[in-house]
Amino acid sequence: MIALLRAVSFGWQQESIAREANQIAELGRKLYDAVSTLADHFARLGSRLGGAVEAYNDAVGSLERNVLVKARRFKELKAANGGDVPEIAVIEQGPRRLQAPELIDEVALVPADVSGGEVEPV
Repeated sequence: MIALLRAVSFGWQQESIAREANQIAELGRKLYDAVSTLADHFARLGSRLGGAVEAYNDAVGSLERNVLVKARRFKELKAANGGDVPEIAVIEQGPRRLQAPELIDEVALVPADVSGGEVEPV
């Protein structure tokens, strides 16, 4: 009788372990999906930050080539009061690229660098 009770107890333990293993596997799948989604969000964010930096640098270039040239001419002709127009710096650094192999393989969107080209994998 004791052997039978031990066998039943062992069976329940194995069933409990199997149930918990299934729950852990399901939780692992959900975590992996969440990490994959987050990596996609970071890739899109990096791409858009790169685009924003590129647009900013284009605007600075346009300001320097078109607007400031004319504004300086006003100053030379003594038609403007006040100090010099402050210089606006170009942003040379783009967003950091995803480097972890599991993120690079999963991400469909590759962030563009500041010059507009695609970023080479590291």
